[in-house]
Amino acid sequence: MSNNKLFFFALFGLLVSTQIFAQEKENKSKELNNIVKINLGSIAVKNIALQYERAVGKKISVAMGVRFQPYGTIPFKSVIEDQVDEPDVKVGDMKLGNIAISPEFRYYFGKKALRGFYVAPYVRYANFKTQTPINYTSGTDTKTAFFKGNISSISGGILFGSQFKLSKNFVLDWWILGGHFGSSNGNLKFTAALSPSDQADLKSTLDDLDLPLFKIKYEINDKGGTISSKGAWAGFRGFGLNLGYRF
Repeated sequence: MSNNKLFFFALFGLLVSTQIFAQEKENKSKELNNIVKINLGSIAVKNIALQYERAVGKKISVAMGVRFQPYGTIPFKSVIEDQVDEPDVKVGDMKLGNIAISPEFRYYFGKKALRGFYVAPYVRYANFKTQTPINYTSGTDTKTAFFKGNISSISGGILFGSQFKLSKNFVLDWWILGGHFGSSNGNLKFTAALSPSDQADLKSTLDDLDLPLFKIKYEINDKGGTISSKGAWAGFRGFGLNLGYRF
């Protein structure tokens, strides 16, 4: 082999080796700034809750959470029935579905973002699709009015948590304790032919509902009725475990 060919082969090998070394160095130095997560506990209550988090500073990250619950019967009906002191509202026959989005800002108290204890202010917008059965007595008969519609809420809150590294690419995000508070409004509609006595009896039942956190307005006529609500909204967020993939 001539010296020229040997030189070019050596030069080519050097260039390839340099490129490989540079790529390896780049990969090692490249920070894994993104995490996608799924909330493990939400599955038990018929929810799918996902979150995307990205580090944007040494100790700061931003995140966006999305929660979805398919429309259907509510989980833990017996537990909720025990808590709702309204016998005319048939919790066991309710149907519910919802979607919520939660933009979030996180500050980590450790050396850098995405690991360790954090505090996270957040905002949550939620929309609930519901069917709420309300029993009323007309004469000697018990009848049910199925009010269907949507309730939306917007809240602000704060969450305390800690994120642990399981391996190079996997993390566990523990929501320790948090909650949010805000406002809500809803509109529900019931369609059915109502006699004058039915209308009076349904109005009487709605008058007796005790919902101190909500301002309720309703209209009842011979074609059914509507309920509109405005009031406070609050939610608890904590004791949640999220499995994440970091990339």
